[in-house]
Amino acid sequence: MRFRGLSILLIILAVLVVVTWMYRRRAEPPEPIRLFSDFGDVQKIVLSRGDSTIVLESAGDEWRIVSPIEAAAEEGAVSTLMDALRGMEIGEVVTRRPEMHESFGVGEGEKTEIFVQSSSGEVSFVAGKAAGFGEGYLRLSGEDAVYLVKGFSRHSFARGLDHWRDKSILSIPRDAVEGIDYSYATERFSLSKEDGEWRLNGADIDSSKILPVLAALENFRADGFLYEGECKPEVTLEVRLTGDRRESIRIGEMKDMHYPVMHEGDEAIFLVSSRIVDRLKKKVSDFR
Repeated sequence: MRFRGLSILLIILAVLVVVTWMYRRRAEPPEPIRLFSDFGDVQKIVLSRGDSTIVLESAGDEWRIVSPIEAAAEEGAVSTLMDALRGMEIGEVVTRRPEMHESFGVGEGEKTEIFVQSSSGEVSFVAGKAAGFGEGYLRLSGEDAVYLVKGFSRHSFARGLDHWRDKSILSIPRDAVEGIDYSYATERFSLSKEDGEWRLNGADIDSSKILPVLAALENFRADGFLYEGECKPEVTLEVRLTGDRRESIRIGEMKDMHYPVMHEGDEAIFLVSSRIVDRLKKKVSDFR
């Protein structure tokens, strides 16, 4: 009788141990998975949102947009995107029910879908809503499971075309500039550097007044692009450089605090902040 009672106690103890082990196993969160940590060199990224699809491809040491237009890609934007991909930590499954996909932002409606191709394979996923600070939801394309992901934001992928385009226009070291020729409809004048001093149409000027112009040329960048319309120049600048080189830019009429700008040899019409263009767009009186 005593042996039977001891056996029952041992059985109960064993059941409790198994139940406790199973509970702890279920309670422990799964080890996070870094989807792109060992993904190899990324060669192609396709960003789709609604009717918009942007295709980025690696071309040696640089990235290019190949659709919907052909253009150089913004190096910083692509670098940030790559960091976002490699920093994603996929955690627990929050649902496997397809009817719940829309509530997590990973349904088939206006979805944000990302396709990544590398030398070792390819992955496609749908980026969902934010789940908290630095967290969001993700569903692998073609699957039902929705994951909680750390280091993730749909905003990193749901960007417009301008965000991915290279916005650099000119980057000219100031000591490489030997002169600037201004051409307005009713006025023309030239700035030239002679013996280290700047002159306006041959006359001496305060050289400090040209410093804002040179600073603007060192990092002349756009905020975006004009896709419809044209750039009717109000002024053309011919920048004379060392080595008998030249750069030409045309500046149009300001609208909405931006000027349309064209750079010779580039078909793009850039939209540049008036704050930057006003450093370049000078009249003779500005140097007196």
